[in-house]
Amino acid sequence: MARFVSILIAMFFVSIAVPSNLIAVENASWGQIKTISTQNTEFDSPAGKLVVSGNNAGGMRNSRPPSITVFSPNGGESWVLGSTQTIEWKSNNVRRVSLWLCEGNTCGRIGVGTLPETGILNTGSYTFTVGTDVTPFGAYSPSSVLKIRVASEDDYPISTVYDDSDESFNLVAELEIVLVHGTVSIGDVPAPIGTVVDVIDNFGNVAGSCVVNTAGFYGHMKVYRDNPATLVDEGAYAGEWMSIRVDNYVTGYGFQWVHTGDEIEVNIRSVQ
Repeated sequence: MARFVSILIAMFFVSIAVPSNLIAVENASWGQIKTISTQNTEFDSPAGKLVVSGNNAGGMRNSRPPSITVFSPNGGESWVLGSTQTIEWKSNNVRRVSLWLCEGNTCGRIGVGTLPETGILNTGSYTFTVGTDVTPFGAYSPSSVLKIRVASEDDYPISTVYDDSDESFNLVAELEIVLVHGTVSIGDVPAPIGTVVDVIDNFGNVAGSCVVNTAGFYGHMKVYRDNPATLVDEGAYAGEWMSIRVDNYVTGYGFQWVHTGDEIEVNIRSVQ
């Protein structure tokens, strides 16, 4: 009889043995575990329904309703066309998302023709180059007042779970520049590699900067014009006289900022 009981006990433990690729959860009784596949296990626990990946590679998720919250841009930003920007959001129980630029009630999908219609994997952020082409819903011009929408595509083509920026931000035109280059010396000695050459406007704002890479020469340095659509002073205004510094020393050399795209040669001899 004892041998028979031992066999029954052994058979019982064999019948409830958990595969080696499943993960136990504290306080979860055997009756609360349901094997979905050889890779995932579902737990009904007081904290909600959990799914744990067999390889423990971040497969745990809870049964809270899907949600998305946009963090950035969230209002007040100015995105320069052609610049690189990052959209950031927080979410719960969302696997794939799509990204949209919205003006009023009209939204255009970001990445048309390059990102899948079924969305991208939800990583919490997406970095891209700002452009105006968001067809088939139209194009947005500089000064457009916009919001970002991040939407779940788990039930594609229906997106009922999404969030928009709390407040609007705007697109601004690419900053206008002139290119400045020339020779640079400190006394009679060519400026060494690593020397910093700056261009400043009448208010002391740095409108352009570069580092000497070849002794005695600098440029081509981009010197920016101020963009009146932003609160930041990016640089010159048309017709403004710009001053040149070498390693923070004002040299007395300069030039007039006239037309975007101009190439200007200024040869500098610093007497610091």
